[in-house]
Amino acid sequence: MTSFTSNTRGFPAPSSSSPTKVSCPTVPPSPYASSTGFSEINWDIFSRSGTLSPSETRILRMAETNPLTYVLVDPGDSVVYVNALVKTLGIESSNEVRHYVLSRVLEVLSCEVKGVEKLFWEGGEVKGSSILLRCVQSSDGWSVKASSCILSHLLTTSSAPSTPALQELIKTIFTILSNEPSMLPRVITALTVVVKGEDGRKECLEQGGVGCLGRFLRG
Repeated sequence: MTSFTSNTRGFPAPSSSSPTKVSCPTVPPSPYASSTGFSEINWDIFSRSGTLSPSETRILRMAETNPLTYVLVDPGDSVVYVNALVKTLGIESSNEVRHYVLSRVLEVLSCEVKGVEKLFWEGGEVKGSSILLRCVQSSDGWSVKASSCILSHLLTTSSAPSTPALQELIKTIFTILSNEPSMLPRVITALTVVVKGEDGRKECLEQGGVGCLGRFLRG
């Protein structure tokens, strides 16, 4: 269990005994997923429209019929798979498809394959960070929780943090809390993740995070 030391800057800081390996936050299953998983996605629609390439639809299908690690251990297939998930998430489609993609991303980040987070980074930025932020800003509660957990995890487990994206995520979380206080359970996990890091704590303080959270505690 992670322990904390007091911090005069207003947020708890991890103690020196905190583990170096950070697990992706756990998110409850999507309401669209039955006990046997999601219904089959018709990837041919995306392929025929030119949204996804034949190689991308092939990898997406492969990941549905094989253990996920089978795809992720291959250097080439793993990159194509993650790129295909990000690309699909950016398409305006049904909630079920969005839930499917976010669920698969959570599975990727939770698997035991070493260095999977690196698959989501390119040029010092998180792939599809703006797409994930749109999901955080959506009206769908499960998407808000899943995407905020994914983005907070990726932004705090890289040796090259994407400061603008981290700033925007924290700003989005506080905007959500100011406008819809009932959304606290949907974003509190992501907020807890970002304040464990120095950059996240500093940004939260600069955006008035102590006052925002203080209102919840007083309420």
